[in-house]
Amino acid sequence: MAGIIEAMSKHTRTFGCLYLFFVISIGFFIFLPLAVSADITTGLVGHWKFDEGSGTVASDSSGNVNNGALTSGPTWTTGKVSGALSFDGVDARVSIPDRNIHEFNEGTNGTISFWFKLLSYPSSVDGHLVDKYDSSVGQGGYLYRITDTDGDGVRDDFRAFIHGTTNCNGCGSNVNKTNISLNQWYHAVSVIKTTSNSSELYIDGALISSTGNFFGAATSTQTLSIGGNEAASNVNAVIDDARIYNRVLTAADITELYNLGSTAFDFSLTNGGNKSVTQGSSVNNTVTATLVSGTAQAVSFITASGLPTGAAATFSPISCTPSTACSTVLTISALSTTPAGTYTITVTGTATGGLTKQTTFTLTVIGVDTTPPSVPTNLTATAISSSQINLSWTASTDNVGVAGYKVFRGGVQIATVTTGTSYSNTGLTAATTYSY
Repeated sequence: MAGIIEAMSKHTRTFGCLYLFFVISIGFFIFLPLAVSADITTGLVGHWKFDEGSGTVASDSSGNVNNGALTSGPTWTTGKVSGALSFDGVDARVSIPDRNIHEFNEGTNGTISFWFKLLSYPSSVDGHLVDKYDSSVGQGGYLYRITDTDGDGVRDDFRAFIHGTTNCNGCGSNVNKTNISLNQWYHAVSVIKTTSNSSELYIDGALISSTGNFFGAATSTQTLSIGGNEAASNVNAVIDDARIYNRVLTAADITELYNLGSTAFDFSLTNGGNKSVTQGSSVNNTVTATLVSGTAQAVSFITASGLPTGAAATFSPISCTPSTACSTVLTISALSTTPAGTYTITVTGTATGGLTKQTTFTLTVIGVDTTPPSVPTNLTATAISSSQINLSWTASTDNVGVAGYKVFRGGVQIATVTTGTSYSNTGLTAATTYSY
């Protein structure tokens, strides 16, 4: 018998008297206080989030496009709300062009709000956190600084100073918060009322004090500076989420602003699981960033590490903002020469404020089999009965693996064997010659 066996590669009372009853229905009305909703949007004329993370411009998010220029290298860092800027206390600052909307003319009121974390106490001069102040006669403005107000010889006190245009030189309204700790976040809110010549200071949502003594308008032609000023009264501190309103914020508004920083931003990163790719092809994996706490920040995806030689990775989109969750598609493309094997791929997501998270998965590169298996040998046919012949043969060899064997009888395929090296051909006719 001639043998043809092909090996294949792997891949819900009444009363008895008459009486006249008058039934009086009394209505009870309960008056409950209505919850006062916060509004931190209306009247916002300047808003510098410091969330850019890179570059030399601090964008104004109020819609008034009064962007600030980073001068002398303040550095991007993680803030209380999101991203922030760190100032060196030497000459670093943000300079914002002078505009009327950032001032308070007579008959108008407003509010200044920002977060700060003092890194060291100023030594020889006061440290200015936010400064739009001119002490000259006829000028005014506001100044928030770290100084010595309690006379202990240490500049560890916060002063909110409002100077009116009809005040004497250097006179005005002072409200102080003494003994500021280093490396601790504070939320400062200053309410300026030219209509009553008074100001109020809130620290961490609580009213510290109020005072009068400033007269006229809180205006000046000075540049609005954050982190220092042009006279080098700089502060070594981190400052975040600076805001100017052209109205008096309510207690509810101030609490809402404070609560923005009560929970730090955090996110998790996951992927669609382990993947396989054949040499010369590509495979996709979905990477998801999920908001865990805080106010959402943009998360960027730049690269995937652990790729095999010749493989490339791309992300689409390259960033997203998880208000709840958002995703990017990672595409890994392998060359025909990319080595077969198993690899651990690590994807890193970096938030605007600098927080990073990682997720990993296994990538299996499958080699393309271009070498045929060896021809099976030693084909043996054994007649078991007049209607059955059993075939057996020696296994073929292959550099990847043998997927199975095709069995032919008389030149026509009659079976595929995927397990073992034998086959029983039944239903045969006696006294007939068969060729395998």
